[in-house]
Amino acid sequence: MLWFFLSLLLTAPPQTTYFSSLENQYRQGVITEQQLFNYREWAVKAPHKLPLKYRKLLDERPLTEKSLTSVLVDNFQLSRIKGLKANYSFPAELDHYVDSAIYPLRVYYKDPSMESKAISLLSYAESAWEIEIDEWGFYAPPVVTPEGRYRIYIDDASGAAGYTAPVDEYPDTPWDDCVTYIVIEQDMHNWGMFDTMAHELNHASQAAMDCMEPTAFWENTAVFSEIAISSQGMYMAAYYSEAFQLQPFKGLSGGTTGDLFWYGGYLWPLFISDHLGSGPQDAVYIRQIWENSMQESGFSLNSPSYLEAIDEMAQEQGSSLNNVFTDFSRARWFVDNKASSLYSTMPYADQIYPIPRVTQTISLSTETQTFTPAEDQQPQRYATNYILLDKPSDYSFPTKITVVESGTDPWAIQLFSASNGALESIFDDDSDGSLSITYDPELYKDAVLVIQHLADDGFNPSNLPTGETYTVQVRPAIDLPLIT
Repeated sequence: MLWFFLSLLLTAPPQTTYFSSLENQYRQGVITEQQLFNYREWAVKAPHKLPLKYRKLLDERPLTEKSLTSVLVDNFQLSRIKGLKANYSFPAELDHYVDSAIYPLRVYYKDPSMESKAISLLSYAESAWEIEIDEWGFYAPPVVTPEGRYRIYIDDASGAAGYTAPVDEYPDTPWDDCVTYIVIEQDMHNWGMFDTMAHELNHASQAAMDCMEPTAFWENTAVFSEIAISSQGMYMAAYYSEAFQLQPFKGLSGGTTGDLFWYGGYLWPLFISDHLGSGPQDAVYIRQIWENSMQESGFSLNSPSYLEAIDEMAQEQGSSLNNVFTDFSRARWFVDNKASSLYSTMPYADQIYPIPRVTQTISLSTETQTFTPAEDQQPQRYATNYILLDKPSDYSFPTKITVVESGTDPWAIQLFSASNGALESIFDDDSDGSLSITYDPELYKDAVLVIQHLADDGFNPSNLPTGETYTVQVRPAIDLPLIT
């Protein structure tokens, strides 16, 4: 039932949020890029600084985004690349605080009634630090405060469970890292505080390594870290997977602020850690991806990107990013009610739901069937469409599938049985704009055609274009007799 309601949500016209309203006004020339930057930042951290018109807009459309870290990180990256004016600073110190005796951590809180919550949060922060930084090797967040401690505030998190906010570049290191602080929602129940703290501390560590990576991978990794700490983290992660699975046409670094696509994208590092690393909770391998994506650009660019790092690490094992993505595109199908110990290759497959959204169902016929996706279903780079090939009972001809794609990017197609795909699959590399597969429908009565839009070397995941189109032709592989 939850899947049904989310399906309705994702097929309905997107709601106009505070942030999308700002972006519309920017595109229409109503506000400047600097104003767009300011009004995004202030909505999260200082609503009182907004002009009256935008305070009213925020009241009408309060922030409901799960990820406000992404808003602030995107703003920080934009300010560095485009030279926008940014007056970053730490929030004011609150009246009360508790300090860790183990790590350079301080938790601020406003009211004495919050003392027990602050003590609990500090304990959770210490546990997360021990696992993520001491054990996994993620970098410790830079500390520049006068008291020599990393600051965590229990305060109003502006509609999120918590967020991590960049403050400034960290000049003591040559790579593109940044100083941050964390805000945890003051009204959060204790049962959700550890996962939230672990999630946000992972963001702080990511910022200490590469503050220029696309925010999609920030969220992919932070949700994955909750699972890597404990498989119990799958409880919430499984819920996030719906937004990702129902939008396979979005690229790995696609999605926008406000939806859960980036959170559901934890499936990508989960698969990588199991496929290339030592298992589904190999957070050390994911940390190595972050290390290999670090650069010393003076905050001018993001190269190498995390996808380039994955490609390089995959090549060390005789594979490639494109091959891993192909395996991933098949693995994400065999989850939920299609999970099986015989052919599922996605970790926790039976806890992940639903299967990816089907773009089109084509009924096999002696007549040539042609399909072109609607504009909003065209796959971005490193995205897919899933097409079901339905075999009528009276159809038994060898069948040829031809995909003609546009543009110059590489594409790939694969065909497998919807019920036992891992037993037999066919993969065809990109050719000169046309890819073909011939198959026997008697062997693949419930065939799934996966169309994958890939990318050339040097693809910048921070600059994701719209999807590209293609045409599928399905026809008998032999010329049938012409009856006259």
